[in-house]
Amino acid sequence: MLHPSYLELMEKINAGCDEENPLVKSRYSVVLAAARRARQITEIEELTGTGDPKNKPLSQAVRELYNGQTRILNEEEIAEEDAKIEELQRVNRELIKAQQAATGYGKWAKNEDLDDDAEIDTEEDAEDIDVEAEETAEEKDE
Repeated sequence: MLHPSYLELMEKINAGCDEENPLVKSRYSVVLAAARRARQITEIEELTGTGDPKNKPLSQAVRELYNGQTRILNEEEIAEEDAKIEELQRVNRELIKAQQAATGYGKWAKNEDLDDDAEIDTEEDAEDIDVEAEETAEEKDE
């Protein structure tokens, strides 16, 4: 990577910080930040099915850091973000439990009348569904 250099990237990232307490203090910090962002970009591309083979995730990550599109968080900001994420996860778990309670989801598993040895033959079930569909189609034709 020729441009931006590590020094240019470090200066750009630390531009809004105190000289006594910079966000990145070494090349290693820059490399870690770029690598983490590149992994995020890769995950997003895998989930969305997008991505340009000419635009490599690491190159994109370095450009984002240099242009100020991606910020490196300090330790306090990381702790705040982690707390927000934990709170969202807690609320999400509560919503799922409330939804399960409202719909009765999971009650079937508590039914003691179920036979543990009973097996469901999906092929037979599929054949039954096919026969029913054919009968319904014949009835519609008549």
